[in-house]
Amino acid sequence: EDQSQRRYYVVTPLGRDALASEVDRLGDFVTSARSALSEV
Repeated sequence: EDQSQRRYYVVTPLGRDALASEVDRLGDFVTSARSALSEV
């Protein structure tokens, strides 16, 4: 039980907001990469 809690904190060290911003940034990267590919 203690171990699983520690793993959760390792995955999201800065909390849910940081995780959401990471997801947004990844989405922006995918979008820009997709548009770059479509221009070729």
